[in-house]
Amino acid sequence: MKRLILATAVVLVAASTAQAQSVFESMARRAAADLAVRAISAAGQGGGGGGGAVVERPRPAASEAPAPRALAASVASTGPSPWPNNLGDPKLRRPGQLKFDAALEDQKTAFKKFGEVSCNDCEGGVSFDTAANKFLNLRDMWAFDSALGALEVGQSLEWRARASVGRITVVSAEAVGSFPCKQLRWELTRGKETRTRDGLVCRGKSNPDADNDRWLEVF
Repeated sequence: MKRLILATAVVLVAASTAQAQSVFESMARRAAADLAVRAISAAGQGGGGGGGAVVERPRPAASEAPAPRALAASVASTGPSPWPNNLGDPKLRRPGQLKFDAALEDQKTAFKKFGEVSCNDCEGGVSFDTAANKFLNLRDMWAFDSALGALEVGQSLEWRARASVGRITVVSAEAVGSFPCKQLRWELTRGKETRTRDGLVCRGKSNPDADNDRWLEVF
């Protein structure tokens, strides 16, 4: 009987010890978790100094990201014809460096071809009624260019050639990039047929060493 009582007591003590140990472990885990939560909360609020836990904040979605700064206004890519296609070239310094699309160059070539005239007293047996400077007797250097630049919108230069009558009219005065310019319309009438093309005269330096700006026919 004594042995039974002693065995029962040992079992009860062991059970009580195990239960107590379980309780202590549970309390320890809760305390550790509570400390972790407090540390994370303090770090998120900027407290706890440099040694606190680092909490990575969620990144904003693409739609919430700050808008980029507006780009600086770019050079106009279009304008009154004939509009050059290289205004964005950082090396552009003079009107004579302006370039134009192939379609405009073809228009100019076709216009000149329309004014072609055969003649016996011409070099090569061919002359061109589109040579306005020749028929206006403005063949001195810059004389023709200056005459075009002196025209106001609506004014014209007219000439009578071998087989045609020609006219150049200023149709607008719009700057091209940084250059003051005037847009022209060339006309050539031969019999009952008339052909036209666009033209351009701008003010700027004729070469890198020029001292002054002047009017220059650039197309």
